[in-house]
Amino acid sequence: MVEEVKDLYLHDAFISYSRKDKPFAVLLERRLRRYTPPSGLPVPKRRLNIFRDEEDFTGTEYYQAVGRHLEGSRKLIIICSPNAQASSFVNDEIQRFTQVHSAEDLIPVLIAGSPETTSAADDADMAFPAALCERLELPLASDYRGFDPKSSNLHSARYRTSWYKLLVDICNSSRAEIERREGRRKFRRRIQWGGAVAVISTSLAVAAFVAEKESRSARSNDLANQALGSAESDPERGTSLALEAIGESRSPLALSSLRVALSNPPNLLVSVSPDAGVYDPVGVAFAPDERRVVIVDKQAGERVLDLESGQRVLELANDGKPLVSAAFSLDGAMLNVLDADENTVVYESASGRRITAIRGELRWLSPVTSSGPTALTLRANSVSLPLSDILPMPRAPTASSKRHATSASSPRSARSASSSRWSSARRGKDPGPFMLVDGHLRHAALLDLGTKEAL
Repeated sequence: MVEEVKDLYLHDAFISYSRKDKPFAVLLERRLRRYTPPSGLPVPKRRLNIFRDEEDFTGTEYYQAVGRHLEGSRKLIIICSPNAQASSFVNDEIQRFTQVHSAEDLIPVLIAGSPETTSAADDADMAFPAALCERLELPLASDYRGFDPKSSNLHSARYRTSWYKLLVDICNSSRAEIERREGRRKFRRRIQWGGAVAVISTSLAVAAFVAEKESRSARSNDLANQALGSAESDPERGTSLALEAIGESRSPLALSSLRVALSNPPNLLVSVSPDAGVYDPVGVAFAPDERRVVIVDKQAGERVLDLESGQRVLELANDGKPLVSAAFSLDGAMLNVLDADENTVVYESASGRRITAIRGELRWLSPVTSSGPTALTLRANSVSLPLSDILPMPRAPTASSKRHATSASSPRSARSASSSRWSSARRGKDPGPFMLVDGHLRHAALLDLGTKEAL
């Protein structure tokens, strides 16, 4: 590894130029001042220190002003052009610099004119100052001919080779070494930036979490205070607000508000009017809208009451048999009443009109489609059969059947199939498996779903 040199010079480079080429000289100075050589090169590890003289001095004043900077500069950058070739100041600066430095420290930069050094070249087009040609037999310049200081970039793709040639001369290193170390520097910076971004992101996430936690805590306390204010007058609302407060944050205040609200339970009793005709209830069922209730009474039969007023809104006709229970359909449109002989009567819940009577107990199911309520009738002589004891019909579909695959893969299809009417029977007095009379497809689908028994 190359050791970094100590800062022994006043400047890394002195720019010598004709004042007619000032726009390029100014741009070059600014760009080099912003450049920091990568670590490991034989130059100080800092931004380049570049000196550019901005005044034209004469006589003793010139020598005193410029001499110290020439001696204190490690390199001399000569901006070569026909203007520089004709400038006595540029030639003088080259001569004075080489009095105390090696000719190898001269760095020519060609911006206009011909790089020829022979007498055959047109003197008016020659770019290299005579003093430079005297020190270097064949100056190798960084070529910036055609460069426009107003619109071009010194290290753009077009001038990339010229830029690195300039850096090689300033840093006393090869282009490959400079590019390799610059690549490592960029990689380290990406890692550093990535780490910094990760730290910043984590900090922002923590800050956001803390802010959200504080916000939720504030909302929780606000809801808890509302719950405490409503606990006595409206315990139900107080309980709801307390639960919302706990959902935001399980703070001591939120938990306390719930305890206070629960210590004042709402009055859930419904006063039944004497005119309702309820004497000895044996069964109660609430409508899905929670506005009505059907009460089965041993003496008076079935009564539908309004929960808010406690008044009877409907009286259902019956056959005088002892009643056991009642239930609303899931949409509340119908209700059924079961008597002691396991007969079910179905009514319209709004009008009390009798729809039908069924032998057996009726249980409402979630409808497979939106066509209306679905129910299942359970009869006393119904039995549950293991599916393994049911013998499918010879034309039972295989698992590759498209229809079977649809039924087995869809719980809704299987549920629809299983709720359709199908039955099984033994063949005569044969004690063997039951024969499937209908529903071979549903049987296969239920087996695939892992069902053990069928009714």
